[in-house]
Amino acid sequence: MRTAEQQRNREAEDTQVEEIRLSTLRLSASVSLLLFFGCMLALGACVPARVPALLSYTPGPPVVITDRTITTIAFSLTYPGGDWKVVTSEAGAPPSLYLVAPDGVSFVRVHVGPADDADRPAADHQFEERAFSLDDGTPIIAILSAPADVWDAMLEVFEQVIGSIRIP
Repeated sequence: MRTAEQQRNREAEDTQVEEIRLSTLRLSASVSLLLFFGCMLALGACVPARVPALLSYTPGPPVVITDRTITTIAFSLTYPGGDWKVVTSEAGAPPSLYLVAPDGVSFVRVHVGPADDADRPAADHQFEERAFSLDDGTPIIAILSAPADVWDAMLEVFEQVIGSIRIP
């Protein structure tokens, strides 16, 4: 049996333990809340005040490349299936496309405007250039450059690409 004084001491100790537990819990909650707001402040500081110009405006005309078609502001065309690569013109330049064959050396170039010397063939390549206008008057130059051993197959592809060129 406990005496009344022992009972009061025990209750006082229990009260102190409970107060310490509650105090620790409040401190833990305060620290957690402080950490949460600190993280939110740090994350908020990572967001730019305004959208950088490069993200809100990418210079140059748009080009849309889908599974088998390419559409620029001046023309659209169907490109060959398989492992062909599409290389577009630099921003600010007139629309121009290189369709690079799977062999990595043969290509078809389609571009707007007059011919330039950029696509003159390598010594072991054959070269074909065709100039024509679309129905809206847009001048188009189509160029084929390929080694002699694949020339006939590439010429057939070239004809198909030229035949597919349309106003977008």
